Amino acid sequence: MLGYGGRAAAQARAFEVKWAGASRDVVRGDLTPKISLESLKHLKNLYAIGPPEALRGEITIVDSHPSVSTVENGRIVTDHSFRHQALFLVWAEVPAWHEMRVPRTVGTYRDVETFVAGAARGTGLDITRPLPFRLRGSVARLEFHIFNKRDDAPHSPAAHERVKVRFAMEDVAADMIGFWSDKHEGIFIPPGRSAHIHFRTANTTVTGHVDDLELRSDSVLALPQ
Repeated sequence: MLGYGGRAAAQARAFEVKWAGASRDVVRGDLTPKISLESLKHLKNLYAIGPPEALRGEITIVDSHPSVSTVENGRIVTDHSFRHQALFLVWAEVPAWHEMRVPRTVGTYRDVETFVAGAARGTGLDITRPLPFRLRGSVARLEFHIFNKRDDAPHSPAAHERVKVRFAMEDVAADMIGFWSDKHEGIFIPPGRSAHIHFRTANTTVTGHVDDLELRSDSVLALPQ
């Protein structure tokens, strides 16, 4: 049986959360791309989320398969190539996952944040370090946004909210990838949160940044194994 130090070392070998850029810099107006997705395309078992160049769209990479959604004439259009750059990006290579059923009592975004932390601690993961997670199942309601900046005006916190195009879907099968941390708010964790979550639909035609959700009872949480 691994002691705490052994578990931490094993976790370090199994996955390492990395990031480039910071969300707070984007909010303050720095729209300089910080990393090319092409530089990560050789990685196996890659999971990543962030906003693309020009603050136009959302990037979600699941098991090395990218989905980059944009809003074109009111419609969501999704590209599946690595030919994009990110204003900030958080990623990890996760070769194997440990799955568990999500209790019925876990329904909201806040519930998910609390459950992920408790489940990670219960499986011996070191929650003093950031960790990736997956959440799959039927979602009763999913609220999300996709950035859609269409001008060259200086960016600001007020403008950051205005360029979010908000959507809602009901009764959708979703595959969500998230990153949990209580120490990286403003870097890759949104303000007031402990998790940054993106989703893609089962047919991968839509991806976006999750703002709120209402889970059904068939959801499954996966943590790095």
